[in-house]
Amino acid sequence: MKKKICIIITILLIIVGVYSALLFLFRRVQPEPFLLGVNYDAASESYMDPERIYHLKGEMECYPKVIITPQNFGTYESTKQIIHNLREVRNKDCIINDHYVATVRFFINAPSSISYALFFPGEYCEYMLTVNRTAISYTSTFRSETPSFPSPKLVVLPHADNGEYEIILYIISPTNSVSNSSGHILFGEANMMSSLVNQRNTTSIVLCSIALITLFFCLIQYIAVRRERVLTSFILLCFAVMFRLLMTDTVSIMQFFPGMQYQLGAIIISLTMPALCLSMLYHAHCLYPSIVPTNFLMLVGSAQIIPLLNSLSLYTFPALQIATYAAHAAAYFTLLYYAYRANYKNYPYSKLFATGVILFWIYGLLEFSTKMQPVRVPYPQFYPFVAFIVLELFLLAKKYADQREAEQYYTDELNRTLEAMQASESAFLNAQMKPHFLYNTLNTIADLCVSDPPKAISLISSLEDYCRLILSIDNVDKTVPLSQEMELVSAYTSIEKERFPSINFYTDFPIRMPRVEIPPLTLQPLIENAIKHGVRKSDKPGAVTLRIRESYDQVTFYVSDNGCGMSEETMAKLFEQPKENKSIGVYNIDKRLKNLYNLGLEIDSTLGLGTCVSFSVPK
Repeated sequence: MKKKICIIITILLIIVGVYSALLFLFRRVQPEPFLLGVNYDAASESYMDPERIYHLKGEMECYPKVIITPQNFGTYESTKQIIHNLREVRNKDCIINDHYVATVRFFINAPSSISYALFFPGEYCEYMLTVNRTAISYTSTFRSETPSFPSPKLVVLPHADNGEYEIILYIISPTNSVSNSSGHILFGEANMMSSLVNQRNTTSIVLCSIALITLFFCLIQYIAVRRERVLTSFILLCFAVMFRLLMTDTVSIMQFFPGMQYQLGAIIISLTMPALCLSMLYHAHCLYPSIVPTNFLMLVGSAQIIPLLNSLSLYTFPALQIATYAAHAAAYFTLLYYAYRANYKNYPYSKLFATGVILFWIYGLLEFSTKMQPVRVPYPQFYPFVAFIVLELFLLAKKYADQREAEQYYTDELNRTLEAMQASESAFLNAQMKPHFLYNTLNTIADLCVSDPPKAISLISSLEDYCRLILSIDNVDKTVPLSQEMELVSAYTSIEKERFPSINFYTDFPIRMPRVEIPPLTLQPLIENAIKHGVRKSDKPGAVTLRIRESYDQVTFYVSDNGCGMSEETMAKLFEQPKENKSIGVYNIDKRLKNLYNLGLEIDSTLGLGTCVSFSVPK
């Protein structure tokens, strides 16, 4: 219990500590405020550092539901509203039909020795900007029926000798427009502002390229080397990260897809966060499938459809907005639980994965907590994401390196084994035969230990002799003297006499035993087959006979029984390579004899009378 609490506290402290440090550093580099006013006198600034970026702060005039030309400001008598950033235009006072319509005016008074530029956030789809009563920037689809996706825009201001600028912004935009912008307008020296925009674009492109390169690398690995679920999940995660980065900073997405329709962009951006959460959950499940029950994981994953419904409903239902945050929180806490359980159970690579989850948490917290900052993206989110992707890639590389090392080890072991077995096919077949008799005997002894303990003791003694003889064979790849093989037969028949008293064993040998060598474990399996498939399947008293006949150039062995016999079809099947879990006795012996002497087994059988199996060994 103490270990669990320590792991949980450690993970939370790391998240809070890293998040606090990044947030502190992030806020230190935020643009300084630049004072605005509703007239020239209020918007006065004595000094401006050309090396710094500012965000406009103060009062802006807003005229809801109207488009006022610069020439008509003096005669327009409608009540104006005072706003402090562009997001405040998003209220019901500005709605006409299904569009936000408003005119916003503000003044800037700055040193005239510097060229200035404004950076407008991607807050609205359609707008037109005039500076000192001259239109200098507008969206290509302003006042059209097919608005484009909102995108930040850098506008270089025309030079003013007195440093005074009257800026009018005309807004006509759908009420359901989606924006990740903070609504703050950035202001500064033109070259400095251009450098800021280029830095944003470069950062986005670089990090998306990292995700794309990682994606291609994983695809190559998947196609050429491994087709595993964990690699598939990481490919999906790279896709989700890449699209989230692109859609979070609309400067990048509009560079790749200029003029993208608003409806399409709104659908894509609504899918990015649920896709990111789902891909993270799937990746965690593929790494550690036993931590979270599948049903619970499917429930958390299904909840990610709520953010999509929230966006499609135009963000008009507060309850759905709360449910959206709850769905995201469920995914984040599930990932944290994965990290905790994996570390608690000491799963492989759990610390690397936990670090990745912590970075994912930090990303989410930064994105949420910097929502209203003048500069939201890409700085706070990108670095945790890059670190996360690199870390996950390192995790997979470590995983596959360990697997490769293990595969190499087992491959070497297998090769050594195969080399030993393939040194001779007869050695391989002999090795298969060794356990054949032992399994049957041990099962019999186990039964007799309950029903007839004295008989079990006798069988154990006979089995001891048999095992001793087996172990004395130091090389199964070679032949053994006939006398040694006969000792095995004698030990085997002693055991079988105890098991089956009704079966009689007979021998017919020459007066002088031939001095010849045969493959080990040849006669015993033939006698075992005569018992098992011959006399035990017959109703008459059983008899098994072993005969040896010697001529001038060879010795012939006969194993006969008076059992049930077999048909020609059954005899033919004995010489076919047996399938799995089938007896391999006859096929094995025939194969070894042919390998050694080019002479195999011969079988003569008559249904109802018995079977005789014979083979010859040259002197």
